[in-house]
Amino acid sequence: MKHKSKNKIHYRAVINSRAIAVIGLVCALIFSVVTIVAAINNAGVFACIVFGIFAMLGIMLILTVNQRVDYTDKDFTYRDMLRITHRYEYSQVKKIRYGGNLIVTVGKKLILIDENAFNIDGFAKELIQHSENAEVISLEKAKLFRGNIRNPGEFIFIDIIVVAVPVFLLFIALFVNHDITPDEITICTGRITEYHFDRSDNSDRFVITVSDRSGEKRTFTTGSIEDNSQKYKDIEINIAKSREFEIGYIYNENEEEADICLFSCGNTQYVSLDDVNSVNIENRKTSFILSGVFFAFAILYVVTSTYIMSNADRYPKLVKLFVKEDHIIRKDGNKRKRS
Repeated sequence: MKHKSKNKIHYRAVINSRAIAVIGLVCALIFSVVTIVAAINNAGVFACIVFGIFAMLGIMLILTVNQRVDYTDKDFTYRDMLRITHRYEYSQVKKIRYGGNLIVTVGKKLILIDENAFNIDGFAKELIQHSENAEVISLEKAKLFRGNIRNPGEFIFIDIIVVAVPVFLLFIALFVNHDITPDEITICTGRITEYHFDRSDNSDRFVITVSDRSGEKRTFTTGSIEDNSQKYKDIEINIAKSREFEIGYIYNENEEEADICLFSCGNTQYVSLDDVNSVNIENRKTSFILSGVFFAFAILYVVTSTYIMSNADRYPKLVKLFVKEDHIIRKDGNKRKRS
């Protein structure tokens, strides 16, 4: 007959939620790609640093998967994000702050355990029971916006959308204004039969119609040729002499007018690939700046709205800028009455 040992130690564990690591993985992948693309496209050091910081934050969230606590009724071990294990006696614990997240002060070291971790309540109970010398601070589990807002999940969703929009615009800017490579270019050789400046939308784009060697006509446009410029005058001379021009463009059967990427006559080049890509680089920089400004305002909106909705009683007028009156709850749990 088997007898249970009185000295048997029962090990129990606290394990972080894998959802945090998944969120970190998504953030790290997205912002790593954005950082690399920003560096390749000369978006500027500031943009690379900002996106790099977000990528690093994502990596830190991934590393939370390594955090773990194994505890018994005698002591506990804590494995940090770098998988370094520390063993502590309960007598070493100085302070326990518990209410949602669990924050344990051991000597000068802080151990933070997320409220979504598996078995956090069991460890907190054991910790409080055996840490006789520790100061225990029990906090009420935090409610979204301190319980001032009805259906707070709706407003969290709005915050996510507000932050996601500038990130989405950034991706559009990266891939719409990409640098054009020679492999993408189609060459058309022929004589210019018609040309004019299109001033209908104040763009002053130079529009030409080219008849290629097979007799097929194509229309091209560019913003790199200015009226009465030396380039324009030289083009007119070559047109008058019926000389052939070479036009490089990106073929798209659905476009009636193609943007000129290369434009030359003989040894004279009027538009080069570098000219076109330099415009794309400037457009990307502008898009980065606008997206950054939009992102800053989005973060400001989220922080401001969260603070004001969390302190609705202190800011009764301002809170109405962010939420309808029907969603505001009194401290006694009722909706605010309409004035």
